[in-house]
Amino acid sequence: MPVPLPEIGSLFLSATARDCETPRKDIKRAVEKIPVLITLQEDWTNPAAYVEDVCRDKLTACDGYVGLFGHRYGWTPPGFQESITELEFRWATHHWRACHTPPLFLFIPRTGSEADLTLKASAEAILAEEFPDEAVREASRQKQIAFKAAVVAWAGGPGRLINPFNDSIDLVAGLVSTIHHWNQKLIREASDGPRGAIGRIPDSELGAIGREPQMQALKRARRTVNKQADTLAAAFLVHGPENWGQLQFAQALVSWGQDEEMIVLTGQPLYGHGSAALTLQLGALLQVPSLDGPDMGRLAARLLARLEESPLLVILPSLGGAPDRLGDFVTGFWRPLLDALAAGPGTPAHRLLCVVVDHTPLAAPADDLIQPAGSAAADFRCLQALPELTDLTDEDVEAWLEESCRKLTAPQRRAIAADAADAAGKPPVYVYNRLDLNGFWAN
Repeated sequence: MPVPLPEIGSLFLSATARDCETPRKDIKRAVEKIPVLITLQEDWTNPAAYVEDVCRDKLTACDGYVGLFGHRYGWTPPGFQESITELEFRWATHHWRACHTPPLFLFIPRTGSEADLTLKASAEAILAEEFPDEAVREASRQKQIAFKAAVVAWAGGPGRLINPFNDSIDLVAGLVSTIHHWNQKLIREASDGPRGAIGRIPDSELGAIGREPQMQALKRARRTVNKQADTLAAAFLVHGPENWGQLQFAQALVSWGQDEEMIVLTGQPLYGHGSAALTLQLGALLQVPSLDGPDMGRLAARLLARLEESPLLVILPSLGGAPDRLGDFVTGFWRPLLDALAAGPGTPAHRLLCVVVDHTPLAAPADDLIQPAGSAAADFRCLQALPELTDLTDEDVEAWLEESCRKLTAPQRRAIAADAADAAGKPPVYVYNRLDLNGFWAN
C-alpha cells in the first residue's frame, strides 16, 4: 500500500506576477488563515542566486504546488526555451511523478468569465509594454496557449484535476476546500466528536433495507435496456419525502453497481445546478476537463469510448431545489445527451444507467417527461421514476435482521423488530434516522 503524502503545510504558488498580482494576493491571504505557509517569488531574499535554481529548490521543499494560469506566458530565463512558470510546472510534475494523486492544484479561469476577461486585459496591457512588435506579442500568446493545452492534457490523467474558476471567490474557495480535502481535516476533527453507536449499520446496507420494490424496478428496466439495440442509456429517479433514506439508498446502488461489474461514478456538480452544470460534472467524472464551458459532443464521445469497455452507472445525489429541476434534467441534459450518443459511430457493447436522487415526493408526473419505471411502453428519453421511497416497517427491519444478523438469537431479533413499532404496532416516524444514529438500539 502506498505511503500517504503528508498534510499540506506549505505551498509553492506559480503564476506570472504582474498580470496575476491580485489573485496571487487573494490566495496568499486565504491560505495563510488555514494556516498554510505559501511561497511567493516577491518574498524571496536571495538576489545573488540564479532565479531558476531558487525556484526549483523552494518548490521541492514545499508540500504542494498551486498553478494559476492566465493569458501571459511570462519571463524566460537565459539559456531556456520555456518561461519560468512553465519550468515550475514541469519541475512539479517531475518531483511528484511517483504519486498516483500528486499534490498539484491547478486553476484556469473559465472562458468568458469575469476572471478570464480581467486576466486577459491585464495580460494584454503588460504584453504591450514588453513587446512593442505585434508579431512578437502574438508569438508569446501562442506559447501561452500551447502551455495551457499541455497543462490540460496532463490533468486528464488519473488522480489529476483542473479547477476552472469564474471569479476571485471561486478561486479562493476552490483552493481552500481542496487543501482541507487533501488534509482530511473534517475527518480528523470528526474523530474527536461524538462516537456513533457500536452497532451502526453501513449506509450501503442500511440503504437496501425495505427497498426491494425500487431495486426490482431498476433491475427489470436494466434488462429491457440491455435487450434494445437502439437504446444506449436510461435515467431513473429516486424520490420520496425529505430525509427518507435517499442518500443511503444511493450508497446501496453503488454497492449493487460494483457487484454487477459496472463502473460507478457519483458526484455533485461543483458550480451550481442545472443542465450546464450536469454536463460539466459528468465530464469531470469521466476526466474530460472543459475550460470552454459545457461540450455535449466531447462528453458523448468519451461516454461511447467507456461503454465499449464496461457498463456505467452514474449517480447524481441531487439536482438542487429549483421547481423545474426534473424537467430541465430531461430537456436540457438527458435528451441532448441521448441525441449526441446516437450520432456517434456504431453501437457500444454496454449501456449507461443514470440515477437521479431527489429529496421531495414526486408530483403528478408529466408523461412526456417522467414515466413510472417498468411501464409497458417505456420511453427511455423520459426519466423513469422508481417506486416512491417510504419509511421502514417493523417487518422490513425484521426481514433484514433475519438475513444479516446471524449472530443474534431469535428472541433478540424479535425484540429489536418489536421495538421498531409503537404500542399500536405501527412503525414510528424516521426509522431510518433511528437505525442510522442508534444502530441496533438494543442492550
